[in-house]
Amino acid sequence: MKRNSYSLNFISLYVTMGVCIWCSPLLAQNAVVYSQFNPPVIHLGQSSSYEITVYGTQDVSQETIRGKLRSVDGLKISNNSSVSSEFKFIQGTRTTSITYSFNVQAEREGEFTIEAWQVNIKGRNYKVPAAKLEVVPQGKEFEKSMFLKLEIPKENFYVGESIPCHLKFYLRRDIQARMRAYPEKTGDAFTQSELRKEPHSSQETIDGQIYRLFSWPLTLTALKAGEEVLSYKIELAVILPNKRSRRSPFDTLFNDSFFNTDSLFNRGSFENITLFTGDIPKDVLELPIEGKPDNFSGAIGVFELKTRLSATTVEAGEPITLTLDTSGEGNFDRIAAPVLTETDNFKLYPPKTEFTPIDDIGYRGKKSFEYIIIPQSEEVNAIPPMAFNFFDPNLGRYKDLSTQSTPIEVLPASVPISSSTSTIIAEQTEITVEAKLPPALLPIQLLPGRWVDDITPVFKKPVFMIGQLLPIILISLVALIRRRQLRFQHDEIFARRVSGSKSVRQWLTKARKAASRNDNSDFFESAQRALQECVGRHFPRRSESLILAEIESYLKEHNAADELHHNVRQFFNAADAIKFADGISESEPLSKWEKTLNKLLNDIEALR
Repeated sequence: MKRNSYSLNFISLYVTMGVCIWCSPLLAQNAVVYSQFNPPVIHLGQSSSYEITVYGTQDVSQETIRGKLRSVDGLKISNNSSVSSEFKFIQGTRTTSITYSFNVQAEREGEFTIEAWQVNIKGRNYKVPAAKLEVVPQGKEFEKSMFLKLEIPKENFYVGESIPCHLKFYLRRDIQARMRAYPEKTGDAFTQSELRKEPHSSQETIDGQIYRLFSWPLTLTALKAGEEVLSYKIELAVILPNKRSRRSPFDTLFNDSFFNTDSLFNRGSFENITLFTGDIPKDVLELPIEGKPDNFSGAIGVFELKTRLSATTVEAGEPITLTLDTSGEGNFDRIAAPVLTETDNFKLYPPKTEFTPIDDIGYRGKKSFEYIIIPQSEEVNAIPPMAFNFFDPNLGRYKDLSTQSTPIEVLPASVPISSSTSTIIAEQTEITVEAKLPPALLPIQLLPGRWVDDITPVFKKPVFMIGQLLPIILISLVALIRRRQLRFQHDEIFARRVSGSKSVRQWLTKARKAASRNDNSDFFESAQRALQECVGRHFPRRSESLILAEIESYLKEHNAADELHHNVRQFFNAADAIKFADGISESEPLSKWEKTLNKLLNDIEALR
């Protein structure tokens, strides 16, 4: 590739660029120089920007920067630059950066590199690192900008085995995109655990490019044996390159998100893109027949079993608590409660089951079974073994972890059941006999009792009437409450509408409080949740999982006005920008947003 040398002083060719920034330019001793193309991948006919950024930490009234930039065959680099500065305070120290941007036009497709070169800042030379620009056919500029990857730790696995995986979405840092829907698995040969609403986020450098990484941990379980194909897809709305915000190489992850928005209401045009992992072939094996226990429940993994007894000495008829703790990794949902191999002379109740995960997907954890066992006679001298087994996929065979007999001492009951029963029957008999004795004659009263002025019958007195009505009222209230409870249990639509109305009021109250204290973050988060709850009453799943596309689809089905669509979209965009980016650029006070929110909720209610 042919390169010619010429002197570039950033404002015009062979002209010294004096940058006079009265507020705070650079400290030459601590200067750091960085270069990049923004965006680094374009299609033919699209422009990019070659940016040189200088970082420093001290106030200087004037700086002169000189250097020589090599021309690149196939690229037209503008002689004039735009200059911008940025100031930050980090732990009390002011940091200044100045960026020089040169418009670049490509004359053909291919990869172009501006090699490293020198600049002189306040008498000292600094190296400007090389920067690479890639020019591709139109429509392929996003191929290396984002991709979806499924990481599976094993090549082959068994039917019913749960495999911990990671679904990873890589998005180059300079690309702005929005997730239109959660990642979706294609095919019915596997089941998956529920995806997190918020993925883990980090960043990773690949081939010199910094990518934002969004990762969803999940488990996959094969449903049938044989050669099966697995794949995932994710639908995105990508903001087409326009005039993107300049990004510092020292930016932290807190500035990165799916949204990465310059301005909430001035985003440019969008392009809908669907990314695929590609077909991932997997060989799913059948569980072996050899050595398979008759009572195998389907537990697959690596487990340990421990037992605990609440007491080893009890009286006949007294309960003992037996706890079995199963810990390890695998498909805990297929671990059934172990059963006693012998039940003679025992009364056994169904166990209480509790699972405690130690990861996000429930692949690792502890599952406990708590039994109440009652020995019926003093002849019992041990708790019988309990059968438990599982299949170890690492070893490829079944393992038996059945418990051993646990010695206990059962003492005779302190009060014989037959004796106590006879006593109770005898007492009931005596009471019955006394109740059948004829009453004795009352003596003649020689003196009158207390005189009264009113001889109104008791049933006509207000106290009596209230006493009779009160039970009726209470019974009616109980009946209404019970009827409402039953309706909640059997009428899902009614339950969602009632609970949804309550949730809408709660989130609306939170939004009003946030507006009163001028808290943008809490206000827009509460407003978004209020809108989700208002519409979510008509959906069969949790309201907080609703995305903007689903809400707009509901509004469209109910012939909502365009203004209603626009207002809903504004609130969601504002909430996204507050949550995932640096905020919104809208200057309207929260009080105006609050009025809009009240009207919006009322309009949505009126759609019913």
